[in-house]
Amino acid sequence: MAHGIDALTEKEKQTLRLLVMLRPWQVNPPQQFLSTPGGVSLVAQLQWDGARQLLVNGRQRLQFTHAAQATALPFDRGLSLAALAAAPPLSRLADPQRHASGLWRWTFTLQPGPREVDIDLAFRLKMARRDL
Repeated sequence: MAHGIDALTEKEKQTLRLLVMLRPWQVNPPQQFLSTPGGVSLVAQLQWDGARQLLVNGRQRLQFTHAAQATALPFDRGLSLAALAAAPPLSRLADPQRHASGLWRWTFTLQPGPREVDIDLAFRLKMARRDL
């Protein structure tokens, strides 16, 4: 679970974006493996319901409480944030190389004045390594 709190005291309304990427490899370096050895996980298929639920390789993996925008690309079409941001909306993607990547975006508009912003991300991923 990831949790973040930020205290804002803006005088004008602010629009914020939260981006979450799914990639077929471990992001942390080996010395930070967090009890799970690194490596590559197969991401052959991504399926998005258009708002809140993600299936990876035919199994539900993530469900969001707030609707998000999603895009995805197969491995040979690009891995960068810029490439994923410019990709078409995701509904279903099959990647023959089995190394697809995805991007989920949320946009929030906060009204002026002091406030705290809480963001909680809970991940319930029970899977074998290499079988995302």
